[in-house]
Order: sequence, then structure tokens, then C-alpha cells
Amino acid sequence: MARTRARRFRFSVLTRAWRRRVCETPKLCHRFDHAVGGLIDLVRRKHDLVPDYASSWWDAVRKRSLLDGIETFCFFIGYPRSGHSLVGQLLNAHPNTVISHELNVLRYLKPGFAREQIYALILDRDRWFADRGREWTGYSYDVEGAWQGTWTDLEVIGDKEGAATSNWLAQDEDKLELLRERVEDPIRALHVTRNPFDNITTMARVGDISLASATRLYFRLADTCAWAREQMDEEEYLDVRHEDLIQHTARELSNMASFLGVEAPSEWLEPCAELVYDEPNRRREEVEWDAEVVEEIEQRLDRYPFLADYGFQA
Repeated sequence: MARTRARRFRFSVLTRAWRRRVCETPKLCHRFDHAVGGLIDLVRRKHDLVPDYASSWWDAVRKRSLLDGIETFCFFIGYPRSGHSLVGQLLNAHPNTVISHELNVLRYLKPGFAREQIYALILDRDRWFADRGREWTGYSYDVEGAWQGTWTDLEVIGDKEGAATSNWLAQDEDKLELLRERVEDPIRALHVTRNPFDNITTMARVGDISLASATRLYFRLADTCAWAREQMDEEEYLDVRHEDLIQHTARELSNMASFLGVEAPSEWLEPCAELVYDEPNRRREEVEWDAEVVEEIEQRLDRYPFLADYGFQA
């Protein structure tokens, strides 16, 4: 009991000292009090995000002038193996943008992480990916000569985690509105699609599941993406076709930049074009498909406006 009281006393002394240091305005005082209350709550519940909560709060304090200048939050929805990583790192190479790799922002909402903490975690995650050489699943996503890990004026921040974000939204639709409230900035969702037959083939191979199981998973995610699209205003949501990005890289990147509210300088477009492969991988041709299964999938694709143009041969 005495040890517990001593710990509480030391914590009280530390929090008062930190409060005097960071509370320059009433808004900062409110955020500080919220952060301390959130940390105490997580500690009481023995939550596994306690270390992230504490470290991100201190990072947010140190970087508050940088984080206060951010105007837009970007996130991804979609499917595994659809080209999200490529899109995320191309955008991350922009001089006004940081897009982290698979932080999974939505898991930080209900534990009470504030806007600045989430943004600090994104910056930390991007440093983590840089330390790995920006390599993932056998591919290098290093855009030489661009701004990955640096920026001139940070205006847009976000995280590339498409399939997991879709799964979280499917489990709890309230998370979309909670995301709006928590980040406070305008949100922008990128929905990256790839030929569904290529998607399903790769999902089955990487996940070591049958084509039938991969197909069921794919359409569950498509339902979530269709729902999310209905919940957003037109300016909040953009479809990005993997095949179009490969064939018309500069055009598609310029469209995404405009969607996010930033310019598309040639100093960004040109090195990005060097990273993009010459043509899409047609993974669907690596397995045997039953003709009836192909026809059934194509009929289901017609129900989704963003997938209707796809087919086995298309």
C-alpha cells in the first residue's frame, strides 16, 4: 500500500511539472489533461497500448508545431495484395505528405489516442519502415531522389493499411465517425482496386487458403468498401485502379495529389514513375479456374460500380 501511494505521489509530481511545461494555451491544457486521464485509464485496464500511448504523447508535445500545421488525414480501404503499398509509398515520396506503412490507425481510436498522438505514431512508423530499407514482401518501395522520410511543408498525413482498415470498419461501423471526430482534420479515403481475379489468386496463395475462401473474403471487403463509400461525401473518397496507375502513372498521381489538396511537381512525378513496373502481374493466369466460377464472380462484380469494369480477360 505504501509503495502504491509513493508511486501515485511521484506520478502526481511529474504530471504537474509536465503540465507547467506544455500548457501554453487553454487548448493545450485541455489536451494534456485528456492525455493524462487516458494514460491512467489504460494502465488500470492493463492495456497493451500503454507504451504507445505514453511515447506518442511525449512525441506529440515535442512536435506540436509541426503537427498543428497538418490539414488533411488520408487512409486506405480495400483488399490484400491490391497495390496499396505502392500507392502509399509513392504518396509518401511527395514533399508535403507522410504516409506510414501499416500502422493500423483505427486500433488507436477506442483506447482514446488523440489527434497529435496518432500523427506522432505515423511519423514514428515511417521511420521504422525507412530503417527496414522500405522493403516489403520482396519488393523495394524506395523512391530515389524524392521526399520519403522528409518534407518541405507537411500538409497531409496518413497510413497505408487497406485490408485491415476495411476489416475494422466491417466489425465496427462507428469507427468511421470516431475517426472523423478524433483526427479533427478533413479525411480522405483512397480505395485501391486491382483485377479481382488477380487479387483473389494472390490472397489464396499468400494466405494458404482455397480460391473459394479467398473469394468470400474478397466480397466481404467489397461490401465494406461499398458501405464506406455511401457514408462519405464525394470529395472524401477516391477510387484508384492499380492498372491505371501502372499505365498512366503521372496522370493518376496528379489526380491523387489534387484529391489530397497538394500540387504534383515534376520533381515528384518523375522519380515515382521510375519505381512503377511496366505492366500489372496477371496472377490469375497462374492457377486453373473453373469456367462456371469465373462466370459467377463476374456476375457478382457487376453489383459494384467500382468493380463492374473488371473481368477475367479485362
